[in-house]
Amino acid sequence: MFQAIKNWAQQRSVAKELGKLPAIQIARIAIQDSWSSNKAITQDFSRELIDGQATLMMQKVIEIASSDTPWLANRGFLAECVIEYAQFGVLVLEPPPAEDTTGFRGMPGITGELKQHYMMLAAKDEGLREALRELPHGNDPDEIWNFIVFRNRQLWAWGNVFQSVRFAYNDHAPKGEEDWYRPFVAAMFAWQEDTYRKALGLPSALEGECEGVHLRALWYSTFMNRVTNGDANPLATWREDLAEYEKAE
Repeated sequence: MFQAIKNWAQQRSVAKELGKLPAIQIARIAIQDSWSSNKAITQDFSRELIDGQATLMMQKVIEIASSDTPWLANRGFLAECVIEYAQFGVLVLEPPPAEDTTGFRGMPGITGELKQHYMMLAAKDEGLREALRELPHGNDPDEIWNFIVFRNRQLWAWGNVFQSVRFAYNDHAPKGEEDWYRPFVAAMFAWQEDTYRKALGLPSALEGECEGVHLRALWYSTFMNRVTNGDANPLATWREDLAEYEKAE
């Protein structure tokens, strides 16, 4: 019994110390703002799911904060969130005059034209098909669409939480300079849209010669490497790489 009390006291002490970390403090606010108290994002979700996802988010933040290189561990997980977010995000965008709350439509390679093809992509794209396997009725259009919309909301929240955690580790652009997070998301959207267009047999939305345009999309995907490799300024180094590629075209 005394050992159990001692273990409980140690756990409380560890939890108290963790709670003092800037990453935990920032995460608490970000989870509330982006998820738990964000009605626009969590509408249609059960309280059980909302609370469960919030707990998982904080557990991941604690895991990252406890790692040897927390800023780099956070980048790696953030990149995973963004890649999956792009998988669904480009499908829920719509062309004008529909509202675009993301601000990404119209950026290179991002059109908002793929929503009408979501059922075909559910059959043709391996990554999307894999994500949909958990659905009980995998061929039902409404069920598939709801899954896409709901997963998009969840991943937006996860990405926003962990991009906020970056600030605990000063992993952001200096004041007055463009930060790398939104350009990174836009690059992943462009790459994902090009991947989907290729699966559908549609022309790329990126500029360039037909035979080289998918290589350009591949260069967009290399932004992820710049993020996960720990570049001090992923945006600057990625843009330098892209400029060199464009010169060689």
